[in-house]
Amino acid sequence: MKINSIKFKLCVLYVGTLGLILVGYRAVLYYNLYQTLYRDSDTRLIAKATEVRKNLRIFTAPFRESKRAVIFGARRMLGVEVVYPDKEQLMRIEKVWLKTREELGLNKDYINLLNEDGKTIVSSPNIDKGLSSFLEAYAKTDNAQPAFYNIVYKESLNLRIIVMPVEFADLGKYTLQIGISTDPIIYILRERISKSAMSIPWIMLVAVIISYLLVWRILRPVKQVTKIANDISHKNLSARVNVRNIDQEMKPLAEAFNDMIERLEESFTYVEDFSSYVAHELRTPLTIIKGETEVALQTDPSPEESKLVMESNLQEVERMLKTIDHLLLLADMNYRKQSINFERIEVSEFLKDICEKSTILAAVKQITINLEVSQSKIELMANRNELRRLFFNLIDNAIKFTSPSGRIDISVKQQKNKVEINISDTGIGIKQEDIPKIFNKFYRAANKEKKPGSGLGLGIAQSIVRMHQGRILVNSEPNKGSVFTVILPVYQLAKH
Repeated sequence: MKINSIKFKLCVLYVGTLGLILVGYRAVLYYNLYQTLYRDSDTRLIAKATEVRKNLRIFTAPFRESKRAVIFGARRMLGVEVVYPDKEQLMRIEKVWLKTREELGLNKDYINLLNEDGKTIVSSPNIDKGLSSFLEAYAKTDNAQPAFYNIVYKESLNLRIIVMPVEFADLGKYTLQIGISTDPIIYILRERISKSAMSIPWIMLVAVIISYLLVWRILRPVKQVTKIANDISHKNLSARVNVRNIDQEMKPLAEAFNDMIERLEESFTYVEDFSSYVAHELRTPLTIIKGETEVALQTDPSPEESKLVMESNLQEVERMLKTIDHLLLLADMNYRKQSINFERIEVSEFLKDICEKSTILAAVKQITINLEVSQSKIELMANRNELRRLFFNLIDNAIKFTSPSGRIDISVKQQKNKVEINISDTGIGIKQEDIPKIFNKFYRAANKEKKPGSGLGLGIAQSIVRMHQGRILVNSEPNKGSVFTVILPVYQLAKH
C-alpha cells in the first residue's frame, strides 16, 4: 500500500480515528474506575472515622472529662497497654468496641489522634514515629467537614487518609486521622492500564485489517471503472460498471462513467454510421461523375454533349451536398442539443403559416391541404426553425407520395398535457414490415414510383421530435395512405 494512495490515507484516517476513540474511551473508563474506587474507599473511611469518633467519646465517658481521659480512651481503643481505672465498666465498653473494630476492619488501618496543636498524642501500633510526624502535616482541615488525602510514605506505603475533627466539651478540638492502604486500588488501576496497553495494539491490528477490507470494498467501483476504462477501445464500447450493489456515494461516479461511455459509444456509432453513410451515398454519384468525365475526356464531345455531362455532374454534386447538409443537421440535433434555443409557440398560428406555404408546393400536383385546429389556445416550448423543418418534412413527404388530385389533412387535438398533430394523406402508403425501418438513416422503402431522396428526412423528423421530448407515430396501409402523428408536451405545465 503506497503512502500517497487514497487507500492508505483512508486506512490511516479510519484507524487513527478509531485509536483516538478507543484511547479516549479507555481513559474515560479508567477515570470512572478511579473515581469509583476512591469514592468507595472514602465512604468506608467516613464510616470508620464516624464510628471511631463515637466510640472515643464512649471510652472517655466513664471518667470526668479531661485531656488525660481522652488520651486514655484513645489508647484503649487502639489496643495500647494502659492500667484500667475501672476495669469492669471498661471491659464491657471494650468488648463492644472490639466487635465493632472487627466488623469495620480497623485492625490493619492506620489511626492517629492529634491535639489542638497538631501534635500526635496517640497512634495505632502500626504507626512508627516517622510516619506519625509525617501525618502531622495533614492535621488541619478547612472546616468541620472531613478532608481526604493520598499520601506516599518512604515510596512504599501508599495511604488514603481521612482527617476528621473531634470535639469534646471544654477540652478543645482534636483531630482524628485514619488511613487505609491504597495498594489494592493501585493494583486494580495498574491492571486496567496494563490490559488496555496490551489490548489496544491487537484491537488496532484488527482495525487495520478491517479498514483495509472496507477501503478495498469502497474503492472497488473505482478499480472497476479503471479496468473498464483500460479495456475500452473504439472496437469495444459496450462495457459498463455494475451499479446494482454499489455504495450510494460511489453510485453517481459509476453512473456518470456509464453515461460518458454511452455518449462515447453513440459518438463512435455516429462517426461509423456517418462514414458508412457517406461512403454509401457518395460512391454512386462520384462513380457517375468519374465515369461521365472519363468518357468526355476519351472522346471529342460536342458542346451540347459537354453541357449535358456538366449538368449531370452538377446534379450529382448538389445531391451530395444535400446529403452532407442533412447529416450535419442530424449531428447538431443529436449531439449538440444544449446549444438549441427554445421559445413559446402558439400551435394554431404556427401551423396556419406552414399550411399556407405548403399549399404552394401541393398546387403543382393539385393536392388539397386542409387544416383543422383547436379553438383553445395551445402553446409549446420549442425551437421555431426546427419545428418548421419537422412539419415541412412530413408535409413534403406526404405531397411526394400522394397522387395528383389527392388530399392531405392536418388536425390538432389536445390530450391533457400533450398535443397531437396528425398529418394524413391519400398516398401510396407503407407496408407494415417497412414501418419500423422508415426512421432509419438512408432507408428508403421500395415503391413503384422510385421517388428520389436521401433517406434522411424521416430520421431528421424523429430527431427533432425527440429533441422536444415528444414522440412520432405512424399508421399506414398500402394504397390507402398514411397518418403521421406528432405528440409534443404543451407549455401549460411550466406556467407556474
